[in-house]
Amino acid sequence: MALVSKIGRKSFKVRLLFIVVYSVLIGGGITMIYPFLMMLSNSTTSNADWKDFRLVPKYFFNEKEQFRKIIVEAENEDNYPYLFGHNEWFGAEDIKLYELKPLFKRNTNQVANIAADWKEFMPQIEERYIRPYFNWQDKKSFTPFVNCIPYQNFLRQKYSNDIFKLNHIHGTYYNKFDDIWQLHDTFWRRLWTVPNTPQWHDWLEWKSKLPPLECYPYPMEIEWWKYLRYFYISVDRFNEKQGTSFKSLIDVHLEDAINKKLVPQQQIENFVFEKCNSMYYVLHANTNSWNNFLKKNYDLLHSRMRPKSLAKYIEMYPPVERVPTNMQHYSLWTRYINEKELIDDVPHYKRKFGEVEVWSPVAEYRKFLKKKYNNNIKKLNEAYGPTFLLGRNFSSFDEIQMLPVPELLYHYFITNQKNIFHTFIFGNYKTVINYIAVHGRALWNTLIFIILCVGGTLIVNPMAAYALSRYRLSYSNKILIFFLATMAFPVEVGMIPNFLMIRNLGMLNTFAALVLPGLANGFSIFLLKGFFDSLPPELYEAALIDGASEFKMFYKITLPLCKPIMAVMALGAFTGAYGAFMFAFLVCQDKSMWTLMVFLYQFQQEYGNFMIMASLILSAIPTLIMFILCQRIILRGIIIPTFK
Repeated sequence: MALVSKIGRKSFKVRLLFIVVYSVLIGGGITMIYPFLMMLSNSTTSNADWKDFRLVPKYFFNEKEQFRKIIVEAENEDNYPYLFGHNEWFGAEDIKLYELKPLFKRNTNQVANIAADWKEFMPQIEERYIRPYFNWQDKKSFTPFVNCIPYQNFLRQKYSNDIFKLNHIHGTYYNKFDDIWQLHDTFWRRLWTVPNTPQWHDWLEWKSKLPPLECYPYPMEIEWWKYLRYFYISVDRFNEKQGTSFKSLIDVHLEDAINKKLVPQQQIENFVFEKCNSMYYVLHANTNSWNNFLKKNYDLLHSRMRPKSLAKYIEMYPPVERVPTNMQHYSLWTRYINEKELIDDVPHYKRKFGEVEVWSPVAEYRKFLKKKYNNNIKKLNEAYGPTFLLGRNFSSFDEIQMLPVPELLYHYFITNQKNIFHTFIFGNYKTVINYIAVHGRALWNTLIFIILCVGGTLIVNPMAAYALSRYRLSYSNKILIFFLATMAFPVEVGMIPNFLMIRNLGMLNTFAALVLPGLANGFSIFLLKGFFDSLPPELYEAALIDGASEFKMFYKITLPLCKPIMAVMALGAFTGAYGAFMFAFLVCQDKSMWTLMVFLYQFQQEYGNFMIMASLILSAIPTLIMFILCQRIILRGIIIPTFK
């Protein structure tokens, strides 16, 4: 029977009451759904937009926003201001779509021409100078585009999926290939060069197989720009001190600074001989000068360390142009370079510092274009059109002072847009699943724990309640009060005594440690006993007359009548076991016994906000499925008076 009759519903006050009640209920529902939707939305974001906190991320309906995300994913935020010619970009939030508008207006055929020439140019570059895109080292910034997975697959194939063989050759201690992170070329370090080890040789081999549009040769001009930004802070201060009118420090190219004396010579020397990576040096050593240097070094060596003769010493360490791989040779080579000084008569077409030249991939790219287009700038402009970085056509080949990274990334984006969009949406979830699947036995441990916990709950609690209900013990009320008293204390209070008991029994890092402390539940026993007491005793009397045993009455009569309550208990046991974290981590500290929630907690310590949200969404799915499957039985249980 309805609480309000049909006639009563026609009253204005009653209708107003209904409106208020339903409004409150809808509002309450929204407050519950909104956080979940926000979490769901944030789980599909990345470094570029996770701070936006929008219900629907912009890139879902804006292709230009997708490209902005690719810029942020492709490179470190310290480098993309230079690569895209915007000195004022200090983070993802500084990249505005209107600043990329000239790139979006580019003729796609001209962009394709740039990409085609780049594919032809890149094989000329040595692998040690190549920097892959998506080469993140910080797991907090990890995205599905990161290159460690292709690198792992390369190593798997090369070493026949034998991690022991890889560890033996590399001198490493990885447990599996999934633990391997991609290596990191530190081009900006002064005395860094590619180590002559099997590990780095494999890294160079992998880089040599990268598609040309997914990498670029790292230019020292980036470090020059960082040096100017550190020294002058702003372009206004630079213009004031040097009497120039540059719009950005990016426009102060190293080659122009030397040839046109835009920067004091002392600052250029400081950059070249104290900041520049030695791997970029090209040494055109004068033979006599080099031999005199070796003679001086030979005289300083201890007699047991030096070769028998100076001639042998000179033969061992010749004056090579590029950085040697032998450490002793490298030490002599760099020491010789450090003694050189910048001279004034610098040729216009090269950056020379006495016998030292700084190799530049930009200069190599310019030479490549000159040769390809027969030194005809008009043909180049017809093929390329107005470039994004310059904003117009080239007036001469000398204006090619930067690599066409914006056009190359844009071409990569428009040719892989569907895959990129798919990765943006599902990539975070895939990362979480891969992490869980390859680390330990979290899924199996959790599944076994749930089965044992649910099974134990549905066996122990009904049997205890049945015994208290069927056998009228004089002290049964005291037992029930004891059971109910356990509800007066938080679960955390019992963790320490439970841990001590399990430790003394020698059960740490076992399933028994997880299951036994929660096997019996005082509230469940109290609830079931009340329900069993309400059942007609005639049922049991009739069963006894028919010769049924006590267990058969329990199994055939009692349990079928309490299915709704059992379903609620099973759901509670499932959620308790599935969501177990603190106690599970306390009694099972061995990684091989970690449950899913413990692994997800470890995952959340290592990865960024958007990955955390993806892990929370995935972890909520099993509970949601279980509730949907059991909701009909649960609703039946709600209408049982005793349960109510």
